[in-house]
Amino acid sequence: MEKENEQLKKLEGKIKENYPKIFMTLIGILVILFIINIFITTNSSSILESKLGEVKEANKPVKIELSIIDCSDCSDTSSIIESIKTQNVEILNENTYEQDSSEAKELILKYNIQKLPSVIISGEIKNNKTHFNDFELLDDSLVLNKIDSPYLDLVANEIKGKVELIEITDSSCEKCVSLETIPLSLGESGVLISDWKKVEYNSKEGKEFINKFEVKQIPAILISDDIDYYDNIKQSLSQLGLENKQGFYALHSTSPPYRNLSNNKIIGLADLVMLIDETCTDCYDVTINKQILQNLGVIINNENTYDVSSSDGQQLISKYNITKIPIIVLSKEANFYPLFVNAWTQVGTVEDDGWFVMRQPEGLGNTKTLE
Repeated sequence: MEKENEQLKKLEGKIKENYPKIFMTLIGILVILFIINIFITTNSSSILESKLGEVKEANKPVKIELSIIDCSDCSDTSSIIESIKTQNVEILNENTYEQDSSEAKELILKYNIQKLPSVIISGEIKNNKTHFNDFELLDDSLVLNKIDSPYLDLVANEIKGKVELIEITDSSCEKCVSLETIPLSLGESGVLISDWKKVEYNSKEGKEFINKFEVKQIPAILISDDIDYYDNIKQSLSQLGLENKQGFYALHSTSPPYRNLSNNKIIGLADLVMLIDETCTDCYDVTINKQILQNLGVIINNENTYDVSSSDGQQLISKYNITKIPIIVLSKEANFYPLFVNAWTQVGTVEDDGWFVMRQPEGLGNTKTLE
């Protein structure tokens, strides 16, 4: 125990003897740590300020000017302008010039512009903040280089994409399909329709068009090959298998009813017979079938309802060996409706004369079996 006390006293003495040195060493360490802390703090602040500056610069809008050269009957550039404005830009000036103005002529000459309308972007265009599709760098500006039809070809001095339509109709067929929605759809798609003529198929002019363009079905629409300037529509016509014949595409309805010019008859006008039993008060309503046929696209020409007790009803029952009612019977013209034909296999038969006879009406409600 005494030995341990002596060792502690010696250690205490050494500490007292070296205290000034130890104190100065600790002070030195603290000074060094303080200097390091100041350096780190200063450097971090500098880095933060630098990063904030970079973010601020990145968010700073690019200053540009827009020059738009417009032309009558040409495609609309408003969507292009709106697309530019959605980017990080500040538009200092936006000017629209008519094609015959001195300003437009000067820009056309300066940038060797071949088509109108055109959009020119000038200013701070060399940057990593913006990207303008369909523009080409020419000298000190970006010039629109992809223009939708219709456009003005300045070399030929004519509008490209002016489409002519000739609609060949059959006013005697009131239930035949109408193709009037096609020109309307083309117009809504941006197609410039310069002329839309309607002629009767049996008129002198109509017959000339039919012979010249080898039209097989009526109604039909002849579309001039100026439609080729509209890439999406041209592709659609190609997928339909249409060929350019003497500057026109002949488009006709693929859905009946229509007039088949090979035999000059209307295709797809079906006759409907509904066979009922007036004494069966709880039988399903046979007229439900009319709505079903409409949903399947079948167009009805003539419609008759026969009771099983009538002579016409008895004749049908005997001819087709009908055992259940209420049912429907359709003429062979219904065969031109693929959706109907596919559905009919579940409920009926096709007879030797081509007529469609319902055999299984139970799915529609209560029925009656004939004795």
